[in-house]
Amino acid sequence: MPERIPHELPLILAVDDDPAQRHVLGALLHGTARIDFFSNPTTALDALRAGSYDAAVLDVHLRRSRLDGFDVARRIRTADPCLAIIIHTGDDSPAVLENTIDVRAIRRVLKASGRVALSGAVRECVQETREARERQREAALGRETRHHLTTQQQTMELSGFAQ
Repeated sequence: MPERIPHELPLILAVDDDPAQRHVLGALLHGTARIDFFSNPTTALDALRAGSYDAAVLDVHLRRSRLDGFDVARRIRTADPCLAIIIHTGDDSPAVLENTIDVRAIRRVLKASGRVALSGAVRECVQETREARERQREAALGRETRHHLTTQQQTMELSGFAQ
């Protein structure tokens, strides 16, 4: 049985500079996720640093910005390497596919795709983000435990308890 997303809807960071596309995206994901929409990539990145998102949905061609969706994805990777990214675009060119892979986006979903494709991609990305964050927490706990044990061992050696 597949693991279910908790009852609270996941929070998605979405960047698209076209108001009509933001409306369509909101309608497609209604009931699946809560969405913070941004037309400005810089504002979106500021929000990312201030909050905790479960996935990001990025348009590729941001005509009103000097950054494109791939630039935003690279900056997301730096700010939050665990955040799963969906490239949501109308451009099905090989270059977009290559760049999607290059920025390690989980999925590329064409804007012509329906609700099922997009909501499925969002669920997959939310799950990936949560699993990556759990792995990160476990790794940090492991490092902390090793450090604690090493410190304890050094203290015992200095005290003459360990021979």
